[in-house]
Amino acid sequence: MTSVTSRKMYLFLFWTVLFLLQDRLQRWCTPVQYLDEIFALFVIPLFLFAVLQKKKRFVWTRKRVLFLVLLTVFWIFGWAGYFRYHYQPFANAAKDAYINLKFFMAVGASFLMFDDALLDFDQFKRRIWPVLNTITVILFVLCLADLFFGIFSTETRGGMRAVKLFYS
Repeated sequence: MTSVTSRKMYLFLFWTVLFLLQDRLQRWCTPVQYLDEIFALFVIPLFLFAVLQKKKRFVWTRKRVLFLVLLTVFWIFGWAGYFRYHYQPFANAAKDAYINLKFFMAVGASFLMFDDALLDFDQFKRRIWPVLNTITVILFVLCLADLFFGIFSTETRGGMRAVKLFYS
């Protein structure tokens, strides 16, 4: 396996396990609750690094421009409500604006982190798939054990029992 593929595989597994255990880890270490926000902010240094290294050549296609225009309109309308009605303090409005863009920033960070011409995707997939299947089986077994033995706390949503496992 090439070193790039191996490095990307371990990076992917690291983030996957960290995000799976985030809720549990934040009970012991409260700053872990900001892990997804920090990951989304990685888009900025990764983008700057890619531009400075001239590895990425960004081609502005019609779809990309339309996506950025619609995302900007979405973001501006969120701010328009704040400026028109002042229904919350500015700090809260700024946090909301960031939270609304966080998903798109995290997708961009993932793309910049894992998009590499040297990555052997078939080898990457063969190595990652068993780990992801194992995680899925473990979570499924925990769900079944919780249904039969009531191991984890429960709540009702929409009249049905919600399976939470160790997530909040």
